[in-house]
Amino acid sequence: MLAQFSHECPGLHGKGSKTDIHEETIGQVLQSHSVVEIPIMQRRYCWSGTVLHKWWADIVGEGVRRNWTKSGTHRAGKAVFRVRDDGSSLLVVDGQQRLTTTALLLMAVTAEIMANYASTSIDDKAQTIVDKVDQFLFRTSPSKSPTTSRLIPSFLDREAYFSLLMNQVPSPDPSALVDAYNVFRTKTYGLTLDRLDQIATSAVHGVTIMRVNILTENLNLCQVFQWLQERSLVAGEILFNPTPGINFGSIDLIRNLFVSNYIHWSRDRLESLYETRWLPFELLFSSNGLTFDQFLNDYISSKESEAPNDKTGRQKRGIKLYSSFTALYSRIVDPAQVETMDSISDVPDKISPMQMLLDMHEFAKTCSYIPQNLA
Repeated sequence: MLAQFSHECPGLHGKGSKTDIHEETIGQVLQSHSVVEIPIMQRRYCWSGTVLHKWWADIVGEGVRRNWTKSGTHRAGKAVFRVRDDGSSLLVVDGQQRLTTTALLLMAVTAEIMANYASTSIDDKAQTIVDKVDQFLFRTSPSKSPTTSRLIPSFLDREAYFSLLMNQVPSPDPSALVDAYNVFRTKTYGLTLDRLDQIATSAVHGVTIMRVNILTENLNLCQVFQWLQERSLVAGEILFNPTPGINFGSIDLIRNLFVSNYIHWSRDRLESLYETRWLPFELLFSSNGLTFDQFLNDYISSKESEAPNDKTGRQKRGIKLYSSFTALYSRIVDPAQVETMDSISDVPDKISPMQMLLDMHEFAKTCSYIPQNLA
């Protein structure tokens, strides 16, 4: 297992690592593989209104004013990718918010065209714009459906994302993704076809990222995810997400720690594991992130002689809690036993990640602050 808060990550740095780093537009990234996949253990979409308005002003507004075309002008940072071992998709290791935001903006452009320029039949100019946008949203056209979507978003966002993709009304459940789409629908409302065309062009061709492709052979991708999230944690970016309605904290870190062990599995098999093993556990805490922190503290205390929590500030408590849990995890879990799914009958020296998750679920049944009808 990766040493906690290491300065270097095996596979990204040091001997044997191999990466390809170059600049690409977001449009080029979306079209670089038939499927661009947000790994299942990644957090939900969480950009808030403030960030979205700035994205619009910096990228779309300025891009249209400068008449950006196919030469990216706005640089939007670094993003990290890895092609699945079977070649079936491009995994987004880091960069999901930017890619998903771009897709939502393109959907809003298409929805505005369909709402105001296709009451009976869509004219040639409008159809040309829709066709251009569809190249970035779908693998094949005119066969447009969720199964031909280029981007596979984070698992819990898929229902809403695919509804919006098909220009359908999503469920009324709270969703930062739907809120972001609505921001862009408001901004595109009533715009001319020429303006909508400029906005779509600016979004995909006027924005570049520094693309990092991980090419290292025999890569432990689980370690890469762990390293990236720990770097963000130290920088104070994880435990303090201001987006309303998004529980983003320790549970997101622990989900990544467990589920990333199985990232090498096929997408169908990984999704089945997520739905049957991880999601029932996470839903115990879906209404209150602080409950999970309390649970994590109590679980660690049941295994160790000293509780990890203290009276320091919230961020330092979060880091200490995560650090204490990963220390326990590395002591009792053998990641090589990923295929072992059964509950623990004896107490072996090492257990599998899923056995530890089962043990945590059993411990939840003893916690008075967790409704037992859920546990």
